[in-house]
Amino acid sequence: MSFATRKEFEDLGLHYISLCEKEVCKMTDLSKFKLSYHKFDWSARRRSSRGGWYPNKGGAGINIAMHHTCGEHYKNTPVDQPFRCYEYKSFDADPVIGGFITNNREHYLAMVIAHEVAHAAQYFRKYIVKKSSGAPHGAIWKTIYAHLRKTIINPMLPDQKVMKEDYEDYKLSLQNNKYEGKIDWASVRTDFEMMVNERKEAKRAASHS
Repeated sequence: MSFATRKEFEDLGLHYISLCEKEVCKMTDLSKFKLSYHKFDWSARRRSSRGGWYPNKGGAGINIAMHHTCGEHYKNTPVDQPFRCYEYKSFDADPVIGGFITNNREHYLAMVIAHEVAHAAQYFRKYIVKKSSGAPHGAIWKTIYAHLRKTIINPMLPDQKVMKEDYEDYKLSLQNNKYEGKIDWASVRTDFEMMVNERKEAKRAASHS
């Protein structure tokens, strides 16, 4: 991934941090919330992001695992292909705070930032507001995260019914073009586009019948 592309992702990260801070401030007991620290970590060794309390950095903060979140490890995968964004298993199926399918890695970055900002807000509530932070993924965290998902993330997501169909077609095209453990990415893209076009044509024909 080029320096310019990394910079674009970091600028997006700052944008979503700002949006999340503003939305958290609208919530009860959190009107003065602000991150004291953020880091965009591009190390391939960092697999998970974190949101919490950083006493040596001045307070609430987040550290985002950019290499994993922004897809630098998918070097050969076409950037606009559908993929599944997973949340923790206990709430991955939740219609508001659960996982989703998209073809835009910006959406995944925004989701991860919102998730971690919600954790940082928990600790702000504990150490600054002097009220309970609750369990890591308990009711308080879910309330904060749900607010961020409903106001920032979910409105920009593509239609999930359409994306699910695209995702299934994409997985099938991967299976059809894997030979001896290697994937023919050009053929994957061709097959996937053909499947999507055929499905669109079938829907168009059905709507005129």
